[in-house]
Parts: sequence; C-alpha cells; structure tokens
Amino acid sequence: MTGEKVLEQIRYWYNGYTWDGKTAIYNPFSTMTFFKKQQFSAYWFSTGTPTFLIDIIQRHNSMEDVMKPVVVGDEILFDGYDPANISEVPLLFQTGYLIIKKWN
Repeated sequence: MTGEKVLEQIRYWYNGYTWDGKTAIYNPFSTMTFFKKQQFSAYWFSTGTPTFLIDIIQRHNSMEDVMKPVVVGDEILFDGYDPANISEVPLLFQTGYLIIKKWN
C-alpha cells in the first residue's frame, strides 16, 4: 500500500468524531493499535462491551430514529441526563456513536 493509501485508510477507519461539525479527531487508541498491529480493524469498539448501551437500545426496541440523519433542537439536552431514562440521541452522542456534522 502506498503512503497516501495508508493515510486514506487511517482517515476512513479512525477519523471523524466531531462535537462541532468542524473539528474532527482521530481515535488515539485505535490509531496506536493500528500502528502496533499494522492491520486495520475496529479497535475502539472492541475495547469493551457497551452492555449498558445495548440494554437501553433493547429496552427502547427501535433505533430507527438514529439510523438516519438527525436534526435536534433545544429539546434534546446534551449536558445532563438521567441514565435510567435517557433517549437514544443524547446517549449515542455522549458515547461517541453519533457525531455533530453541522451546528446552527
């Protein structure tokens, strides 16, 4: 693989988390593990089993609302929540599974 292709794949696998729609960051654990093993893989996801996340998703019985682009307003609070009663959008954002693409 050329150096350019390696960088393209690193961007594909490990870049993209953003909280403001402008600044994207690479996942440091995944990037360092890639350099150590010299193989692309979903290292970040495999660092732990997010059982609390899976339990909440199963309780809500639907992920349809967050499997497509989501537009939220002030009614979705990202700065605090009750873990026993959190909706999918803030939960997935706070756990790093959803990103902000654009902020108005």
